[in-house]
Amino acid sequence: MTRLGYLAVRLFALALLIPWAGQSSAQEDALQDHWDQARATRLAEQLSKQVAEARASLKGAAPGTTGRTRKQQYRLEDDLRLIRSSSRHLAKQLAGGKSRDETLPTARRIGMFVRDARVSAAGWTPPAWIKEKLDPARKSLGELAELYGVSLQEVYRGTPGVAAPAKE
Repeated sequence: MTRLGYLAVRLFALALLIPWAGQSSAQEDALQDHWDQARATRLAEQLSKQVAEARASLKGAAPGTTGRTRKQQYRLEDDLRLIRSSSRHLAKQLAGGKSRDETLPTARRIGMFVRDARVSAAGWTPPAWIKEKLDPARKSLGELAELYGVSLQEVYRGTPGVAAPAKE
């Protein structure tokens, strides 16, 4: 797929996530009352560390045996790099006093990267590795998403291709 094709897919996925931002003012007020800046900061830092550990263990694993699995492994490594970078950025924003509304775009982007990582890992990574390395990060992201007022299922449902592995 060309770069333009990847850009088109990402823009389409972003367009599907826009309803996440379209909440009523009553919902917004409830979310502001529910917002815990310190907890969100801790969760973003925790997510960054968990993803760093997962990526390090993946980099230390034997490379895939076929061209396709190697490509998926490299794609997953990059997805994890993007999640870590974005979660570190989110933690810095939150620690610096940025509000829920100011950090919402970064949190949304992390959800998109997690969706991409799930697709990249589908069908070739050992289930034990996913349970040990990715599930703790997914739990942290779920708690973080809850603070922002959305569930991971809503994020995944709003993006195409979750159930199918990435196409070459």
